[in-house]
Amino acid sequence: MEEQTPKHRSRTSTEPTEESMLSAEIPEENKSNESTVTDDTTPLTTPKQWQAEPHYRQSREVWPGRGRFVLAQFDEDSIVVYQAFRPEIAQYAVQHQKFEGCPAYNPTRMTWIKTNFLWMMFRANWASRPNQERILAIWLKREAFDGYLENARRKGSVRGVQGTVRLQWDPDHFPNGDRHPYRRAVQLGLRGVDTFRDGKDIVWVEDITGFVQSQAKRANGKGSLKDTDLLVAKERVYVPGSLLASEAVGLTLGPHCYAGDQIRNAKIINY
Repeated sequence: MEEQTPKHRSRTSTEPTEESMLSAEIPEENKSNESTVTDDTTPLTTPKQWQAEPHYRQSREVWPGRGRFVLAQFDEDSIVVYQAFRPEIAQYAVQHQKFEGCPAYNPTRMTWIKTNFLWMMFRANWASRPNQERILAIWLKREAFDGYLENARRKGSVRGVQGTVRLQWDPDHFPNGDRHPYRRAVQLGLRGVDTFRDGKDIVWVEDITGFVQSQAKRANGKGSLKDTDLLVAKERVYVPGSLLASEAVGLTLGPHCYAGDQIRNAKIINY
């Protein structure tokens, strides 16, 4: 298979500091696009800036309390999904900005992506479970992610579509691992989706393990609702660009989370 030309230079450091994660709170004039330097001392320009916000405020004031939602960090052209790997796979993905070619990565297995940061923390126990010690934030092209949603199925696959996208709704989770009683979080299993593996669907891969480890000690108490210092990913309700994608996975739709004239055609699901 033809080698893909790297989209961005790789970074040498995969341990972001807590300070770098708080980009949302840094004044715009004090931000810099220069990250760590490569071996040839050429400054690396980071195309995306992962952001964190207090869990207390988001859980109380921002996130919906009931229903099926894609809670995610996103911008106008990309959306973040999370995966946990052992160090050699994570290091390869950050260096090469893709998974194809990594000797430790099994391309025949179904690989699961999650948009919900706290669901990933539950699954990996804040980067402490074996073979899940490194947490990657993967910026996907929005059109690619919406395509995954459109072709996602609980079983089987879509005829004529390359690869399989498995749909699974799970309970959302509090920082301490307890299940959220009313809100569901989506995860998608990908098998044979070459454009994910070879990086064509990927905008940027970032290792956020350092941030995760810095916040793990704060993720205690009933949902950590009393710990106003706990920081988690900045997340909002993500609205796919096509109504087909929303309906294919059974998103909770309504005027509060769906924009434009698509509301008139949306199927409202109550929980």
